[in-house]
This record gives sequence, structure tokens and C-alpha cells, in this order.
Amino acid sequence: MKIVIIIPTYNEAENIKKIVPVALEACNKIPQHDCHILVVDGNSPDGTGALVQKMSVENDRIHLLMEKEKAGLGGA
Repeated sequence: MKIVIIIPTYNEAENIKKIVPVALEACNKIPQHDCHILVVDGNSPDGTGALVQKMSVENDRIHLLMEKEKAGLGGA
């Protein structure tokens, strides 16, 4: 079974460094499941997307979906 944990972000550079490893650790505790982390970034000016992109190169279970421009809550 595949599990995808979706983490929406906007200006979460400091927090994402803490959240993703904790989420991966939780995934490791669920045996016989293919668990991935999908970070959906709202074009954060603080570099959140770049941090997640770097993490995804190091771990193939981390993925990034980046919005081109901030569209507000309705667009999200």
C-alpha cells in the first residue's frame, strides 16, 4: 500500500527542516507500506522550495510540487 503525506508550505524554511525528518521517521514505523512525503510549496520567498528540492535529491521518498505564483486560499 502506498501512503503519501502532503505538507503544504509557505515560508516554512525553518520548520520544513524539522518536519520532513520526523515524517520520514513515522513512515519507517509503518511496515510493508511505500510511504512518501509530498511538499506543496506556495512559491515561498524564504527558500522553502529549494530546501525541499535538495532533500529530494538525497531521498527519493521526498517530493516537491511548487506553485508558480501565490494564488491565495481559493487557488490552494
